[in-house]
Amino acid sequence: MTDNSSTDHEKMKTTLQTINKTQFSHLSLSQSDKLVDEYLNNQFDIDMYEKVLVPIFQRHASEEDLKQQIALMKSDAGKLYTEHTNAASAAVGMALAMTVMSTVMSELTEGKEDNSAIDELTKDCPKSYKELFDKYYAASKMEQMMGGIMTSLVSAMSEKMDDKNIIEKFAKSMKENLQPITMGCFHETVTEDDLNFGIKAMNSPAGQHVQAATIEMSNDIIGLGTSIITNYTVWLKSKGIKAQ
Repeated sequence: MTDNSSTDHEKMKTTLQTINKTQFSHLSLSQSDKLVDEYLNNQFDIDMYEKVLVPIFQRHASEEDLKQQIALMKSDAGKLYTEHTNAASAAVGMALAMTVMSTVMSELTEGKEDNSAIDELTKDCPKSYKELFDKYYAASKMEQMMGGIMTSLVSAMSEKMDDKNIIEKFAKSMKENLQPITMGCFHETVTEDDLNFGIKAMNSPAGQHVQAATIEMSNDIIGLGTSIITNYTVWLKSKGIKAQ
């Protein structure tokens, strides 16, 4: 299990334990932990595949599309691309979070927005890398994939904050800083060969079909989360455990 998958597992475990506390409060702590572990270890992947992923991918990609993409990613170049982009994506998430937080804080304190961290990230990128990355970024449709996530975050902020200026600045910062931050973080790990591989993979017919399914998922994060919770509660009820 990778560090990322371990972290995701712990996040999901915490989410399901919260569901137990709110909807199945009659369960003891030991019962709750046991049920969550059992679901995550034995049923979660099945539910995600059969009830979430398959319906979405069937709307966009054929079986042949999936076979082609899987074969491509299992190639030596594909394995390197995946390894490098996964490492870079983790850095992107951290850098973007810090930048957006800085933007929001500057609005709260009426201070000047500080872009020095972004400048530092991108200053060493040669022109050839920047030009190639622009092509990769366009092919990746990264902004479209972030659209649903941004909408969810802005919605969550709107429920907790009255200051619309801060919310608008948050959304604007996310959109404006995603590309330069991603380029800066990618430059540390992702090679030009990786970028060329990604462009070719994403621009292929199969790649575009798979990408369309991925965009649908990313643009309905709330629906995806609701499906996960629903699948878990249905599983509990199949074991004779009803909500209180």
